[in-house]
Amino acid sequence: MSILRNGLISAAILALSLGVGPAFAQSTPGTNPDTAAPAAKTMKPMKKTVHKASVSKSCSTQAHKKNLHGKALGRFETNCMHHSGA
Repeated sequence: MSILRNGLISAAILALSLGVGPAFAQSTPGTNPDTAAPAAKTMKPMKKTVHKASVSKSCSTQAHKKNLHGKALGRFETNCMHHSGA
């Protein structure tokens, strides 16, 4: 009976220590996102993405004017995108 009781007590202590442990964890100074200074924005706008979007819109408009659907639409837009909407 005492072995069973000791096992249950040990299991309860282990479960409590694993559950409470993260509550007492400390973060290193400066890593808290609430208190950290905002990072400077150094990223430049992505010109290629903007260009791709405009080319895609142009190709879509051209396909719509030609009343293309299905596989013909897919082939046209693929070809158009490869030739940069020209």
